Amino acid sequence: MKKALSIFLITCMFLLYIPVKVFANFSLTYYEPFKIGLESMASNQILVTLNGDYKVNEILMPSGTKLTLLLSNDLILLNENLYQIVKITPINNNTTVTLTITIQTESESKTISRKYLGSLDFVVKNNLILPINTLDIEDYLKGVVPYEMSDSFPLEALKAQAVAARCYALSNKGKHKQQGYDLCDTIHCQVYGGYDENKKNSIRAVEETKGIILTYNGKIISAYFSASNGGFTEASKNIWSADLPYLKVKKDDFDDYKWLENPVKLTSQDIDKRLKQNKILSDNEKFLRIDLNSIQKNESNKISKLNIVYLNSNGIESTKTLIKEQPRTAFSLRSTMYDITYDVLRDEYTFIGQGYGHGVGLSQIGAKNRAYKGQKFNQILLFYYDGVKIESLTSKLNSVNINKDKILIGEELTVNPIVNSENINEILFGYEILKNGQVIEPLRYSNNATFKYLLNSPGEYILKTYIKNIYSTKEFDDCKEIKFTVFSPAKITNIIFDKNAIYQNKPVSITIATSGGSGELQYKIDILKNNVLVYSQDFTINKTFIFTPKDIGEYTVKTTIKDNNAPYESNFETKFNVISNVATTRGYTNLQSLNINRVLKKGMKGQDVKNLQNILVRLGYLKSNSVTGYFGPQTEAAVKSFQKAKGLKPDGIVGKNTLLKLIG
Repeated sequence: MKKALSIFLITCMFLLYIPVKVFANFSLTYYEPFKIGLESMASNQILVTLNGDYKVNEILMPSGTKLTLLLSNDLILLNENLYQIVKITPINNNTTVTLTITIQTESESKTISRKYLGSLDFVVKNNLILPINTLDIEDYLKGVVPYEMSDSFPLEALKAQAVAARCYALSNKGKHKQQGYDLCDTIHCQVYGGYDENKKNSIRAVEETKGIILTYNGKIISAYFSASNGGFTEASKNIWSADLPYLKVKKDDFDDYKWLENPVKLTSQDIDKRLKQNKILSDNEKFLRIDLNSIQKNESNKISKLNIVYLNSNGIESTKTLIKEQPRTAFSLRSTMYDITYDVLRDEYTFIGQGYGHGVGLSQIGAKNRAYKGQKFNQILLFYYDGVKIESLTSKLNSVNINKDKILIGEELTVNPIVNSENINEILFGYEILKNGQVIEPLRYSNNATFKYLLNSPGEYILKTYIKNIYSTKEFDDCKEIKFTVFSPAKITNIIFDKNAIYQNKPVSITIATSGGSGELQYKIDILKNNVLVYSQDFTINKTFIFTPKDIGEYTVKTTIKDNNAPYESNFETKFNVISNVATTRGYTNLQSLNINRVLKKGMKGQDVKNLQNILVRLGYLKSNSVTGYFGPQTEAAVKSFQKAKGLKPDGIVGKNTLLKLIG
């Protein structure tokens, strides 16, 4: 496959949802790791840099470690030891290894560094150390797409390229089986340049088309592609022997690429040199001329047949017929879509052409132009591969449904995932529950899609749902998170009045205090006097009520709450006193009128305590619902506050001096 021309383009970021189904026949091939022979990185010396923690021949080595592998008598020398094979295996996913080699030419020395995901085996092949990169197909494609198509191309074009490259990899897996790997990293298979995190558009294109393939009659297609078709797609039968029904000749209005070097001018001597370089003629043969009358073109306007005339090794004039791709490769031209003229005086042939590559299948220039015009990757693919279906080898976790997102303690969480898959028997389901960042239910896989879990502790939780194919070697293929809350039953803990003293015809604010609950509570209040309902408010989301008492005396407050997410109610009742709108103790003229004949202190009970409490309520030191006749902590605190305000010793004991101040 040839790399497209580098053209600066604006990235088009439109997303498309395509309903795809699982194509189970190739699941095993898809999920098996790919072994890529890094032929372009084979060398007699390789510098290895670990960008993460790795095991090197089972010895743990930390990130940053540098290793030098040297060829030594058909073995690999590493740290003064000789090995037939050196294995480098990552401890964690998504770490990389950098390989650096130096290529020496006649004129210069060139250093090449590339990063690779996955694991690496180093073996000796053809008197060189050959790295073999083992990794997931999707990680492999992240190193193919940006090297077969410019990362600056629009996203939809890159996505189309990703699907085509995926099909090519799957349909050609094992092409280099005899060499000990599946594919090589050169144009013989697909150009694979390793992982470059800066190729963000290409990485995104691979991720957004994960598992998507093209099929015809139930088989993955041979998704050929080239840089440009010159305006007409080419049929496979015109280039190779196979007549594939999805690779037809058709006009492509979106590919108008013309050779950059138009016109190409070659003398007979130039052509003779190229024909020998490309093994069309031997060194003892000589090119004479192109038979222009022999040229035939097919329906795509590409040359399908061309004769060259030459002197053979015996000096006899002979003819060779160039067919299929030979009219391109023999003369080292960009395509077979060209016209030829000959200048006798100059002995010079002029080639004017368009297109780049064989022109079969996806045109990268055409895909780029189609994406700029708003076409999505599926539309692009369906044009270049006639009559194919878009399928998916992966299952997608569309959504996860739970019975409630607010769950009462003691209730069961029920989980039902929605998966886009036609072969549910190949899917494993896993569930993990976290509370406050801690795993309380570890991940376990099974073929049971439904998951239930009893919850016994309130708090904020996260449910993680995973799916993976039974053939997958990854921890998971897709994952979704859902947050939910577990709550204890709601309970009324108190009724709070906004005033210490509640007066006749003066509004008082009454608030229902609660604990627990889901946060979706409703509140109800009834206020009675002498068992007669004087105020009522049915269930509402407001927990504070305003009540204006018309009469003095004792009132009863009855409150109820209910939770929208629980079947229970909670009730609470209290009493409060309403006094006349007088804020002094006027009317008490002496100690006898107080009817307090003893020293009062904490722990005492009686009517005299109740009289004291009523005075403290009137003075604003005590709440009206605290008039109980018992000298408790609230009464003691009120007495101390009063004593402090009057300049007395705040001991909480009501003796003569305190009583005098009360009537003063």
